[in-house]
Amino acid sequence: MIYQKWHVTKKDCYKIPIRHIHCANFISLKTYENLYEQWNNFEHTHWKKFVSEHNLKITLHNNLTEQPLTIKDFPYVGYWFFKQRTDFKRRDNVINLRNINEDKIISTQANAVLILETDANMIIRPRPGIMTIPFCELYFDDITNEKIKLLLN
Repeated sequence: MIYQKWHVTKKDCYKIPIRHIHCANFISLKTYENLYEQWNNFEHTHWKKFVSEHNLKITLHNNLTEQPLTIKDFPYVGYWFFKQRTDFKRRDNVINLRNINEDKIISTQANAVLILETDANMIIRPRPGIMTIPFCELYFDDITNEKIKLLLN
């Protein structure tokens, strides 16, 4: 259950413009760095242990250019952002969360997570000159989904 180790608090939970969690430091820096170092090696022990310990379903993506198609069998999806190796002063791409009357800009800084309901819509707005934005698409177990639900209510 990843919620036992994540750094998400109630202050990271929002209802406007749509219900979402946005946390700038999702997990410990050590765990993030271990996984980051093995980005292209999903079979590595660090990734296998992380997925197994937290009962996650994950997909690694090398670039955030549009919203991935979500797996509708899960109530929530997480987008966990990683840094680009060649990027020392990266300007983040932005995600626009929108409802009928309001919208909100979310940045994609490294080790940040954005958790949404799987049917939520977001718009990716790439900034000129931005390199790729690697990210991990996360689906959670039932216990973690209940924790997310409680945080968002």
